[in-house]
Amino acid sequence: MIWQFIILSIICGVASSVQIGLNATLAKGLSNDIWAAILALFVGAVGLAIYAMVTNNMSVKWQSLPGLPLWVWTGGLLGAVFVAGSVIAAPRVGSAMFVGLILIGQMLASFVLDHYGWLGFQQSQINLSKILGMCLLIGGLVLIKKA
Repeated sequence: MIWQFIILSIICGVASSVQIGLNATLAKGLSNDIWAAILALFVGAVGLAIYAMVTNNMSVKWQSLPGLPLWVWTGGLLGAVFVAGSVIAAPRVGSAMFVGLILIGQMLASFVLDHYGWLGFQQSQINLSKILGMCLLIGGLVLIKKA
């Protein structure tokens, strides 16, 4: 595995945990979970647009949009579900528990996506080793909850 992608992945994990707290604080200040999520996503979209302009990353094949299947548009909706869900759930279950539960959900979905090779992922069968790894993750989350 290439180190730069490992480091980027770790940074994404840190950013995700910090984002959860920032968005929850925004929601508390606004007294509205959904509008906090909307504002957070809007700021993110503006930030990405500025980044694209600054890095001159403006080449887009707009003409290919009509040919894409409708389900590809749900990625943005799932991002909104994540942000809104984190704003609502994280303050109630705590940061460590929320991130652990996210990880379990991500692993379960990843197992299914890999098993069937859906969404362009390389097919990789669910096996006993993966199931044991998931059980260890769940056990770790139980230990975190008891702490």
